[in-house]
Amino acid sequence: MVGRYREALVQQLLTPAPDVAAVNWKRMALKAGQHRYIDVKTERIERAIADDWAFLAAHPMRRRKGRTGHEAAASIE
Repeated sequence: MVGRYREALVQQLLTPAPDVAAVNWKRMALKAGQHRYIDVKTERIERAIADDWAFLAAHPMRRRKGRTGHEAAASIE
């Protein structure tokens, strides 16, 4: 059971992150030392996180097209 958990953890840490929240989770998992008992070096995980940041910087997420409350109030005045 523990072995399967560790395999899943490795997969999550090395899979490209879809958003900033996932990258932050990876950083916190690394900082907490959850990778200590898996057969992956810290540098490889750090490289995966750096690649995630580079990808997210190159491909910013789209924002909602609707107006925010402040924009709608400004147009009424």
